Amino acid sequence: MLPRQALYYSMTGEKFDGRRATELGFTTMSVPRAELEQRTLQIADVLKRKDPRALRATKELFKGVDLRAMSFDDSWHWLNARERQLTLEQKNKNWMDQGVAQFMQGNYRPGVEVMPKSE
Repeated sequence: MLPRQALYYSMTGEKFDGRRATELGFTTMSVPRAELEQRTLQIADVLKRKDPRALRATKELFKGVDLRAMSFDDSWHWLNARERQLTLEQKNKNWMDQGVAQFMQGNYRPGVEVMPKSE
C-alpha cells in the first residue's frame, strides 16, 4: 500500500473489502471465503516443496534491503554478501553439489521444478 493510501484510510477510517485491499496492494490476493482454505493449502503445498534455507534467505533479503534507507550500491553489496553466505551454507550441507549433479544427470531443472530430495 502506498503511503498516501495508508494515510488516507488511516485518517478517514473508510472501510474496504478484500478485493479493494488487493487493488491497493495491502494484500497479495483476495478469494471468496468458500475458496480460502483450498487456496491456502495450494500455496502451502508449493512452499513445502521449496528449500527452507532458500525461503529463509529470500525472506531475509526482501526484508533486509530498504532502498529508502540504503543507497543502491549499499543494498547491492549487502545482497551479494548474503548470497555468498547462503552459497557457503549450502556447500557445507552438500546441497549445491547434489543440485549440480542432479542437473547434469538430467533429473533436475532449476527454476522449473524442485530438486529431488536425496535418499
